[in-house]
Amino acid sequence: MRAALRLLTPALVAGQPGRVRLLLRNDEDTVARGTAVAEYAGVAGVARVEFVLQPGEICAHEFTVIATAGAQAVLVSSPDNWLHPAKLNMYLAEGDASISSSWKVFAPLTRESPPPSRDELLRVPERLIVDGSEIAAVVVNAKNGKLDLAPLLGGTAVGRTAWAYIPFKVKTGGKTTLGFGADWWLQAWVDAEPVCDTMATGNGSLPPSAADHVVTIDLAPGEHRIVVRFVSGSMGSLLAVGGPEDIRRQWEAR
Repeated sequence: MRAALRLLTPALVAGQPGRVRLLLRNDEDTVARGTAVAEYAGVAGVARVEFVLQPGEICAHEFTVIATAGAQAVLVSSPDNWLHPAKLNMYLAEGDASISSSWKVFAPLTRESPPPSRDELLRVPERLIVDGSEIAAVVVNAKNGKLDLAPLLGGTAVGRTAWAYIPFKVKTGGKTTLGFGADWWLQAWVDAEPVCDTMATGNGSLPPSAADHVVTIDLAPGEHRIVVRFVSGSMGSLLAVGGPEDIRRQWEAR
């Protein structure tokens, strides 16, 4: 017996229903009888399907799940029949934030360089003075929310550091999901408030994507700014920053 799950109607906000289709197929040479049970958000029995399937027969069943913030999985198994389990990852990325592709980057810095001050988080500095040298911002264009910082850092090596200033817009305001990924460490602020910090743990996965570390915060409509302090690892210097649509695309690709 095999099970498969397909997301028919995704939910866009927490508390909204999403529609899922469960397919069961009997791959055996004999009749299969039993029950398929779906679990979602730690609750078993969101759907129960009693089946009697002839060899090669397929049955379909649709059911509703209520979206919750963050990542959740729909799991299907059978308590009374051998069933190859199925899993569907469902992720909720809220809001309509649009991340600019034009980023201002200060580099190269070192890991010993202190993080931006509050004043430097609230505005884009004209220049930085580091160890007696003046560093001006370089305007770069990210592609699909990703930027390889190695050319600005002088290559790939552990501890090479950059600050990235990334503007974005929010149309309607309210709950807004933003995502971050880096090879290998980062700190991020939105409008001078800390939202993400992987300095103790690193990114956790490679290659990095905007779906690696996700936060949902309340934002007013209008212009906002992300500031990222990036510290490179030994294998690369890639930084990824995304809004809700970018995060959904990454999750769908996994």
